[in-house]
Amino acid sequence: MIILLFDCCILIIQIIQIIKYFILKNNKLNKLDVKVSNLCLGTDNFFSEKLKTKKKIFRLLDTSVSYGYNFFDTAESYSDGLCERVLGEFLIKNKHKKLIVATKIGPSINFSPKKLQLSIDNCLKRLKVDVLDICYFHSGSNKKFLNDDFWNIMNKNLNQKIKVLGLSLQSKYLHDKDYIQIKNCKKYNISLVNLLFNPVFPQAENRFFSILKENKLDLITRVPFARGDLFKNDIKFKKNELTEVNITEAFNRIKKFKIYKNMNLNILNWVQKKSKCKSIVLGCSSIKQIKENAILK
Repeated sequence: MIILLFDCCILIIQIIQIIKYFILKNNKLNKLDVKVSNLCLGTDNFFSEKLKTKKKIFRLLDTSVSYGYNFFDTAESYSDGLCERVLGEFLIKNKHKKLIVATKIGPSINFSPKKLQLSIDNCLKRLKVDVLDICYFHSGSNKKFLNDDFWNIMNKNLNQKIKVLGLSLQSKYLHDKDYIQIKNCKKYNISLVNLLFNPVFPQAENRFFSILKENKLDLITRVPFARGDLFKNDIKFKKNELTEVNITEAFNRIKKFKIYKNMNLNILNWVQKKSKCKSIVLGCSSIKQIKENAILK
């Protein structure tokens, strides 16, 4: 009897270890009660060629949650609000689960302060929530960003209709080493920054990361696989995706990743360790990709 109980305990421990192996770890963000998974499922590819129907999208979302993803990234401009709507339906069906959604705002209203409140309210309606977990300023220019009227309205909604204010920085400013927006984050009560960072676009490593650390800003990175180009044999990048200085170094880095069987995990680990980000936003077009990436620790 004692031996049988011992064997059962060993089996339970092994099962728990297996479950932990396939469940993502979570990280704490400033001003959020719920920890977010270290991988965040992006929705920019929803309703694309491989994810044309809501049925396929829901299967992908269901699988992601079962593998530990609890963090989702969207925007009011993605598929003209359809991505927010489908996420809203998913949230209603999973009310008992602690899921976090980050949305982005601005381009569809040309960052107009007069239209901003309606835009925030429409995001809430589409997502079917009372409060936005995270609301990013979405890839606007410095001039649009430094508009006090815009941020006055955003801050009126802070702690009422928005929990966390964020900045999703346009990649142009990484190339230009333009720190204006991230240096002004604290002024506007922004506590979270979203930057593009991957092995062929490591520009943020130069000075951006240290500024974020100095200002105690949380970091989310995006596009870890360069939209799938890192897995192609014949890699061709656009000029805005690389700088002349790092082209040789970037391609040498890619060659090193290609020798590994699990290239995707090595890239994600590289991004995570280099950036010390709280989560990595990535797009997945299949259940297989959701599962393969979920092994990241």
